[in-house]
Amino acid sequence: MANESIWGDQLEEIQQSLEPSKHWLRIKDGDSRKLRLLGTLLDGNMVRGWLSFGLDSKPIYKHNRAEIVPEMIGTDPWGKSQKIWPFWALPVFDHATHSVKLWEIKQQTLQQRLFDLTSPASPNPQWADWRTYDLEVKFSKTLPPAQMWQCQPYQPEALTAEVKQVVWKALEGLKMAGLFEGIDPLEEAEAGEQMPLPSSPSPFA
Repeated sequence: MANESIWGDQLEEIQQSLEPSKHWLRIKDGDSRKLRLLGTLLDGNMVRGWLSFGLDSKPIYKHNRAEIVPEMIGTDPWGKSQKIWPFWALPVFDHATHSVKLWEIKQQTLQQRLFDLTSPASPNPQWADWRTYDLEVKFSKTLPPAQMWQCQPYQPEALTAEVKQVVWKALEGLKMAGLFEGIDPLEEAEAGEQMPLPSSPSPFA
């Protein structure tokens, strides 16, 4: 009796609810990650919208900023109301873990760097589709705010057959729009629900 947990038979469930999802990419101070971005707005494997954190500290994803009302928003560690950020979310292949992760991008300086790289107005059309090359993404708090996030493209290169298998296994069941319904898109994929393959040309075929 003395060794019984106060959480009873719900201990494991509570532990899992408090741990960060294994599906999300976390880039910490000092990290440098080699990534292949796998989704775009064109193929439906990327979403954008508005993000804040609720009273339970869990993320709130909405299509429109007006959908996040003050009554829904929690407080940050300093007791202030959580901010509302424009966010992007898409799957990436993380070479370090040899797995597909979900990457949530709410830092506008990083969004700007990625957009400038792939914009049709860019003088370098080889970077137009980030699914065709790897990116080195670095984060350092020692740099000025506008330079904390860095991304450097590698030369375009096809993924290996082994990596393509990992990628397609994740993408076939992916439903990025599930974020707006409180669903982890990669959990849906792992559950085995087969979705139609994208109609637009894919560099992973």
